[in-house]
Amino acid sequence: MRSFPDFAALVPPGEPDAYARFFYDHLNPLSHLEAYTHGTAIAFECGAEDRHVPPDGAQRFRAALHFAFPEAAGRIRVTLHPGVGHETTPAMQQRSIDWFLRPDR
Repeated sequence: MRSFPDFAALVPPGEPDAYARFFYDHLNPLSHLEAYTHGTAIAFECGAEDRHVPPDGAQRFRAALHFAFPEAAGRIRVTLHPGVGHETTPAMQQRSIDWFLRPDR
């Protein structure tokens, strides 16, 4: 998250509100693991330095799903990109495109 007009400045994450709480309560993957038991293929491309969406969330999700439903977790990939924060790099975009185009995913 970048500031406007100074795109070099990062915006702090802020505080959650009732609207954010609703989404957390209803859609947080870690507390709704049963929604992923059908083995959805997921590829997380995470900036290792991301402070808005820390990459450990993807890692914790994969680990929790593996613990609760081992057969469902085999199609989840988490890739950390060192030196990348809360932005998408061309390499991350290409990895995502390549993953979507794979016939075996």
